[in-house]
Amino acid sequence: MSYDIVVIDPATVPTGTHDEFMQWFDNTSQWDQSSNHDSTNGSCPAIAECYTQLASTFPDINSDIDEDDEEADDPVTEYTIGTDFLYIAFDWADAEEAIEAVTTITSQRGLAFVDISDTTTIHFPDGRKLAP
Repeated sequence: MSYDIVVIDPATVPTGTHDEFMQWFDNTSQWDQSSNHDSTNGSCPAIAECYTQLASTFPDINSDIDEDDEEADDPVTEYTIGTDFLYIAFDWADAEEAIEAVTTITSQRGLAFVDISDTTTIHFPDGRKLAP
């Protein structure tokens, strides 16, 4: 089991109502097989930058690992990357640190995030929240 958060670009992802967002999420999380969800190629700049920042603290399980670095922890975070979203599956042991990092990074980048593993409340960069 993982602690899941989705980071979104509120300028392009429907967030007028919580139901509207959840419908978008349900459709988007079918993970279109024709798309490469392991790369930020084609992602909006804010999503790509958010991924880079988060992956520096929470390494991507799908990234290349330096096998010679004996002090490096094995990555346990899985990222699914889209044009205007970043779905992140953190290890539960990292949940508290992850939510703090996501809150800081998304507000700096003008992105919103949704705690998919908990309330599904949408947290906007200006501090507003949209609850179910």
